Amino acid sequence: MDILRSFMSMLDLKGIKYVRTDDSVQMVLCSGQHKWKCAVSATENGFLCIYNRYPWEVPTDRLEKLLCEMNSLNEGLAAGCFMISEGRAMFRYALYVGDPLLFTDIAAEHFSSAAAMTDRAWERMYSALHSAEV
Repeated sequence: MDILRSFMSMLDLKGIKYVRTDDSVQMVLCSGQHKWKCAVSATENGFLCIYNRYPWEVPTDRLEKLLCEMNSLNEGLAAGCFMISEGRAMFRYALYVGDPLLFTDIAAEHFSSAAAMTDRAWERMYSALHSAEV
């Protein structure tokens, strides 16, 4: 089963616009006024990986505060994690795609969950990066 091709079919069914690169599918997602980049890749051993990248660069002087906030957020998660990659905050979510017959339903549910988590944490992440120290 070509996981990435199946994922693109699911995006097509949902009317979500994306761009295919050599190793991923990329798109811009939004919820209200929150807008972020999303990349989805697949591994050879059956995992679908979702990377939701926040739009802000992480300044060095805010790194500790942001990492503390991410740690707090990660403690309450059953799946996925907040992390920093290439100087930006992101939410990473991976799922094993075992049953090709259930792929569309499973992928859609987890894709929505990853987007919802990215959106729910938006204010806390933004505040850690931009709020004045008290």
